Amino acid sequence: MFCVFAVTDLVIIGIFYAVYGTKRKYSEGMLLGVHLPQSAADSAEVKAFMARYGRNTKIFYVANTLISIAVCGFCFWYFSVFIIAWSVWLLEFCIGALVLLYGTHRKLYDMKVEKGWVGSSGSRIMAVDTKAAAYLVVVSGLDANGEIGAGMLVVYCIMETIPGFFMIGGFFYMRSRKEKLLRKNDRPMYIDDDVYWKNGWYSNPNDRRLMVQDWACTWNYTTNMARPAGKIFMFLALLFVAGCLIWGCVQIWKIDFVPIELNISGKQVVITSGYSDYGIACADITGVELLDGLPDDDYRKINGGEDQHKMLGRFKGENTGKCRMYLYVGHTPVLEIMTGDGPVYVNSKDPQETEEWMREISVNIAESA
Repeated sequence: MFCVFAVTDLVIIGIFYAVYGTKRKYSEGMLLGVHLPQSAADSAEVKAFMARYGRNTKIFYVANTLISIAVCGFCFWYFSVFIIAWSVWLLEFCIGALVLLYGTHRKLYDMKVEKGWVGSSGSRIMAVDTKAAAYLVVVSGLDANGEIGAGMLVVYCIMETIPGFFMIGGFFYMRSRKEKLLRKNDRPMYIDDDVYWKNGWYSNPNDRRLMVQDWACTWNYTTNMARPAGKIFMFLALLFVAGCLIWGCVQIWKIDFVPIELNISGKQVVITSGYSDYGIACADITGVELLDGLPDDDYRKINGGEDQHKMLGRFKGENTGKCRMYLYVGHTPVLEIMTGDGPVYVNSKDPQETEEWMREISVNIAESA
């Protein structure tokens, strides 16, 4: 998991840097999305300003690269802690990258207004209709024991990075093609709409369009925040993303930290855990046994969670067949509950509590017979 997420982080950072971190060249009569005359772009004040922005950008992206790798270290502890820390880092990185870009854009716009820089020779507006294709190749292989070998994991990580490299390479290729097309256009058209982009996002009450092309990345479209529909769309999108993120973190946290418990309710044995609850009718139980440990078998997870702390959900063993596990790894004894749908293995961190579960189920089965 460390390698998979580390490579994923590098791809994410690389894409952000390619799209948002390299807009420092005066092109199409604009610098950082602000329309400026060539003389202003070549002035010592603007050059110094852009040099500071370049340094801050490098510091931000290098720091986040190191932080992302450090966060991946939580993979070796609790996975839920890692996911929460990783999600916080991802939010910080996405918000920070946009704040850095939009904040610098606004400062340059304020400088333009203060200096009275109007006119932008060479500014061009060109509409380009493009289509991008992407592919995802997932390579996996199991050995005779149903496990992924180290070599196959390395191949998987390499294959995971290929789409990212293609996306980054495709971005630079399309940008170079766009610049060549623009250089051939000898009839430039100048439109200074910086006032509507001064805060980084588009806000023009006189524009009836809801979606407009983004200045920061011409592949993207953004909403017109001056329209009520634009504000509602943005709010709902942020609410949906935040809701999914919080819900996912809570579910993963429950898997790691909600205790495994067994209770007998009426004529049913109910096992609760952070993953899911599972009920077994006492009439379906064919036997119970206290084991010194999990039967020696090669188990493969079908659905659920598995790490160095817990095994939760549905598994399949080569000899055992389909089974369910609600286990603390390394804790004994293990209670085996035999049912028509296969065995269920459950334990507690407290050996006496596991033994008590055994006695309660045995008594209940005897009373039901």
